Amino acid sequence: MESPAQRAAVLVVDPDTASSSLISRIAENLGALPAVVRTLAEASAQIGSRSFAAVVAECELPDGDGTSLIDLARQHGLSAGFVALSSAPTLNASLALMRAGAMDCWVKPLEADRVVERLRAVLERSAAASDGSRLQLALMQSAACRDILRAALDRRPLNDLAERSASWAMKLLACEGATFTYRTAEAEIEYLAALGGAATMKGRKLAVSDSSTGEALARAAPVIFDPLQAPPASRARAERDGVRSGLIVPLLVRDLPCGTIGVTSGRPQWFSQDHVNLLVALAEYIAEALELLVPPRQ
Repeated sequence: MESPAQRAAVLVVDPDTASSSLISRIAENLGALPAVVRTLAEASAQIGSRSFAAVVAECELPDGDGTSLIDLARQHGLSAGFVALSSAPTLNASLALMRAGAMDCWVKPLEADRVVERLRAVLERSAAASDGSRLQLALMQSAACRDILRAALDRRPLNDLAERSASWAMKLLACEGATFTYRTAEAEIEYLAALGGAATMKGRKLAVSDSSTGEALARAAPVIFDPLQAPPASRARAERDGVRSGLIVPLLVRDLPCGTIGVTSGRPQWFSQDHVNLLVALAEYIAEALELLVPPRQ
């Protein structure tokens, strides 16, 4: 059996070579995979591209406050254990860090024995939290699939299946909005369901060529939507609805793209590869349900 550290990655954010080297070496001795960066910008790039079980960050970095990484990790859906490093934290400052979400606060200069003990504890707590989150997510996925397939077996209307699918997508990906579109014509899509921040889209019909949804259909592949990079019409709709990022996955029925399931967020660059994988898995179950409801094309 692997220990929690042996399947963990640890991000060390500290311009102080002595302390960052010590933490990195101890993480390696515990079986973890350390990554060391010196600035807030470098740390932000790391958090945006991979998962970490623990983030150990100096509060005072050359380009900003290291504790801002707590919110950044949350925005990317990471449940990493966060440790703050400080040379002389006051009691009030330490309490504020804990309230912000830090799991621990280490005072410099660091003692190797204490770092071993406390880093091991952080990794164990992070692993337990991650295991619990994965179990909860798996149970929710199972409930979503049962509900969607049952609706199809009961021959519920397509609009009902669309509403159920969008609702589960919003819950599973913890997003503020979700949509379900269906191809009503070769060059046209209709929003059969739109919830939360995407509610204004319900009932609308759009040209396939006029949206990121159409792009997902044309490519038959997931598309991460960034309003800043979108066509003018899509960008205008996103600004009006308060959408700052989105993810659209095509629904492939008998290998043909017949619609999409999508999620939206008011947070920029919210969606990671983990989100993509999760929505793709849900889309596969929705497609199975649609096969029971939609007759084959002649």
